Amino acid sequence: EDGVLKWILTEEGYVEKDGGNYNHYYYLKDHLGNNRMVLNSAGNIVQATNYYPFGASMAGEFETGQEKQPYKFNGKELDRMQGLDWYDYGARMYNPTMGRFTTMDPLAEKYYSISPYAYCANNPINAIDPTGMDSIHVLDQGTRPLDNGTAGQTYTATIYVTQNGTIYGPYNGSSYPNSKSNTDNSTKYNTVDEGDHQYNNTSGHSGGTKKGLNLVDSNGNRNSPGTDPDGNSVTMSYVNVHSGASDNGNYSSRGSQGCVTINPSDVDNFFDNFNWSGSGGNTGTSTGTIFIQRGSEADATKTRLQEQQRWQQNPLVPIPTPSLTTIRIR
Repeated sequence: EDGVLKWILTEEGYVEKDGGNYNHYYYLKDHLGNNRMVLNSAGNIVQATNYYPFGASMAGEFETGQEKQPYKFNGKELDRMQGLDWYDYGARMYNPTMGRFTTMDPLAEKYYSISPYAYCANNPINAIDPTGMDSIHVLDQGTRPLDNGTAGQTYTATIYVTQNGTIYGPYNGSSYPNSKSNTDNSTKYNTVDEGDHQYNNTSGHSGGTKKGLNLVDSNGNRNSPGTDPDGNSVTMSYVNVHSGASDNGNYSSRGSQGCVTINPSDVDNFFDNFNWSGSGGNTGTSTGTIFIQRGSEADATKTRLQEQQRWQQNPLVPIPTPSLTTIRIR
């Protein structure tokens, strides 16, 4: 803040710099990823927040230490500048008082039966919208896969697709390129960096002869940040999400020279989540964000998405409203 280090965000919470000291704080979340409590390293509650269904916080006795930190509903940052109290979802700002995004859904034509300003198809108890757009989470291990010819260990990433608040998956895939050999698991290819990447599918894969999602930069160009085999930062071109070669566990089974690949046994179900109305059925009009994470950060996100999906698939059974014929007064 103002050029001075104030916070370091972590997957569990954040670290606050206080002079020469660094104080650790931890989030307690619910099934939707809402930060309900913030604890310090001694286990004391420094912030507590309860929410109405669409994200407005409950006032009075239900709130404690609201100015301590701004990451609250869905783990998003509450922007209180000018008194707006909007949440920053990346692609769009969200007004929890109205239960509406402040700008139109860029994918409105895909969900024509729902208001282009609606949040989670008006189902905030059972759905999430991580970015305000469709999103893909590629959650991989922290080290390269062991390619030694053992079948079934080619794809180490768990992949989820979130569309209009509903989580689909998991699918098996990988964010790592092929190895050099079955005895040398280093690579000669670049590896796409962790972080968020925009995607479309206007070009497909292999010149549009196969289905593929295309990673693009903010200008729509097919460029992505990556790391070369020597650990240097590079700009990668034409990084796609496409089918892998096999799950035989060999050095080339992933079929990747830097792309994200999907296990062939999962690829049809994975691609069913996207629009393929273009030429040859291999391109389309889908857009969104791909989040690539590896290691402990990926594990934390995977746990959160599993809990949210489990809730979606097994929500609380509503209590039926009794009819007049079933009410008896004694």
